[in-house]
Amino acid sequence: MAYLSASSLRRVHPEAKIVLLTDESTAKSLSSDIVHHLQTVFNEIRPCPVRGESEKERSRALKTTLVKWVSGDCIFLDTDTLVVGRLDELWNLNTSLAIAPETDVNNYPKWAAPTFEKMRWSYPPKRSYNTGVILIRNCPVIHQFFSMWNDRWQAQVKATGVLRDQEAFDSCINDMPFSPYALSAKYNYLVKFRPNLSGDLRILHFFATSERFRGLWIFDALLMQVALRQPIDWTLLDRCLHDHHPWANPQPYLLIHSGNYFQALRKKMLKIFGI
Repeated sequence: MAYLSASSLRRVHPEAKIVLLTDESTAKSLSSDIVHHLQTVFNEIRPCPVRGESEKERSRALKTTLVKWVSGDCIFLDTDTLVVGRLDELWNLNTSLAIAPETDVNNYPKWAAPTFEKMRWSYPPKRSYNTGVILIRNCPVIHQFFSMWNDRWQAQVKATGVLRDQEAFDSCINDMPFSPYALSAKYNYLVKFRPNLSGDLRILHFFATSERFRGLWIFDALLMQVALRQPIDWTLLDRCLHDHHPWANPQPYLLIHSGNYFQALRKKMLKIFGI
């Protein structure tokens, strides 16, 4: 996934410096062939000394200590993202931290309440943020924030076994003397919640852990090409953006789910009448 996501960024921003942060255990397990393949798109593969019993736990440990391993300002991207538009505007924001809300409305998910109650964090927090895309300025207040985030996340894992990092993030925002700049959804477009790809989108976020429609997203089709070491066919992604849907093979029931009703009707008519 990292290769695919970085390739999408390289396609839009050929000048970008792209660094792959990984834990030391994962880095050691990579074959020389895979490393060489990754180096065709990443400027650097940077192993970081984080701990965790699983790959997922180490990835969260890495994210919550991000500023330790990166010098200077950066944009963090989860590996299940596809960059589809220029990101230049982000660098012009006058803020130390920018992140997109999880939803348009401040309606914090009730399923997270037990974690907050167990950790004695204020519930509901100010807002639900999605940590898949973050603009980070390397400054003292951000180092303080990330230190708090990592401390709370580690305490959460120990007390509840919950590996998600967003509850700890949101609780920190509640208690810090600043609020992050709320990015437009176009910079972290959560396809699971908004499958109709309309508007001036910049980053698509596909939720690698989402079970529903697994294998049917355009992300899955492109990922298969990467796995088979085939050239990535970006025209498939461009077609999806043009037609405003996220499906590799847009069947009528999928188009209905993404709100592409006229396309679904046309597909159905072609199938029934052969026209």
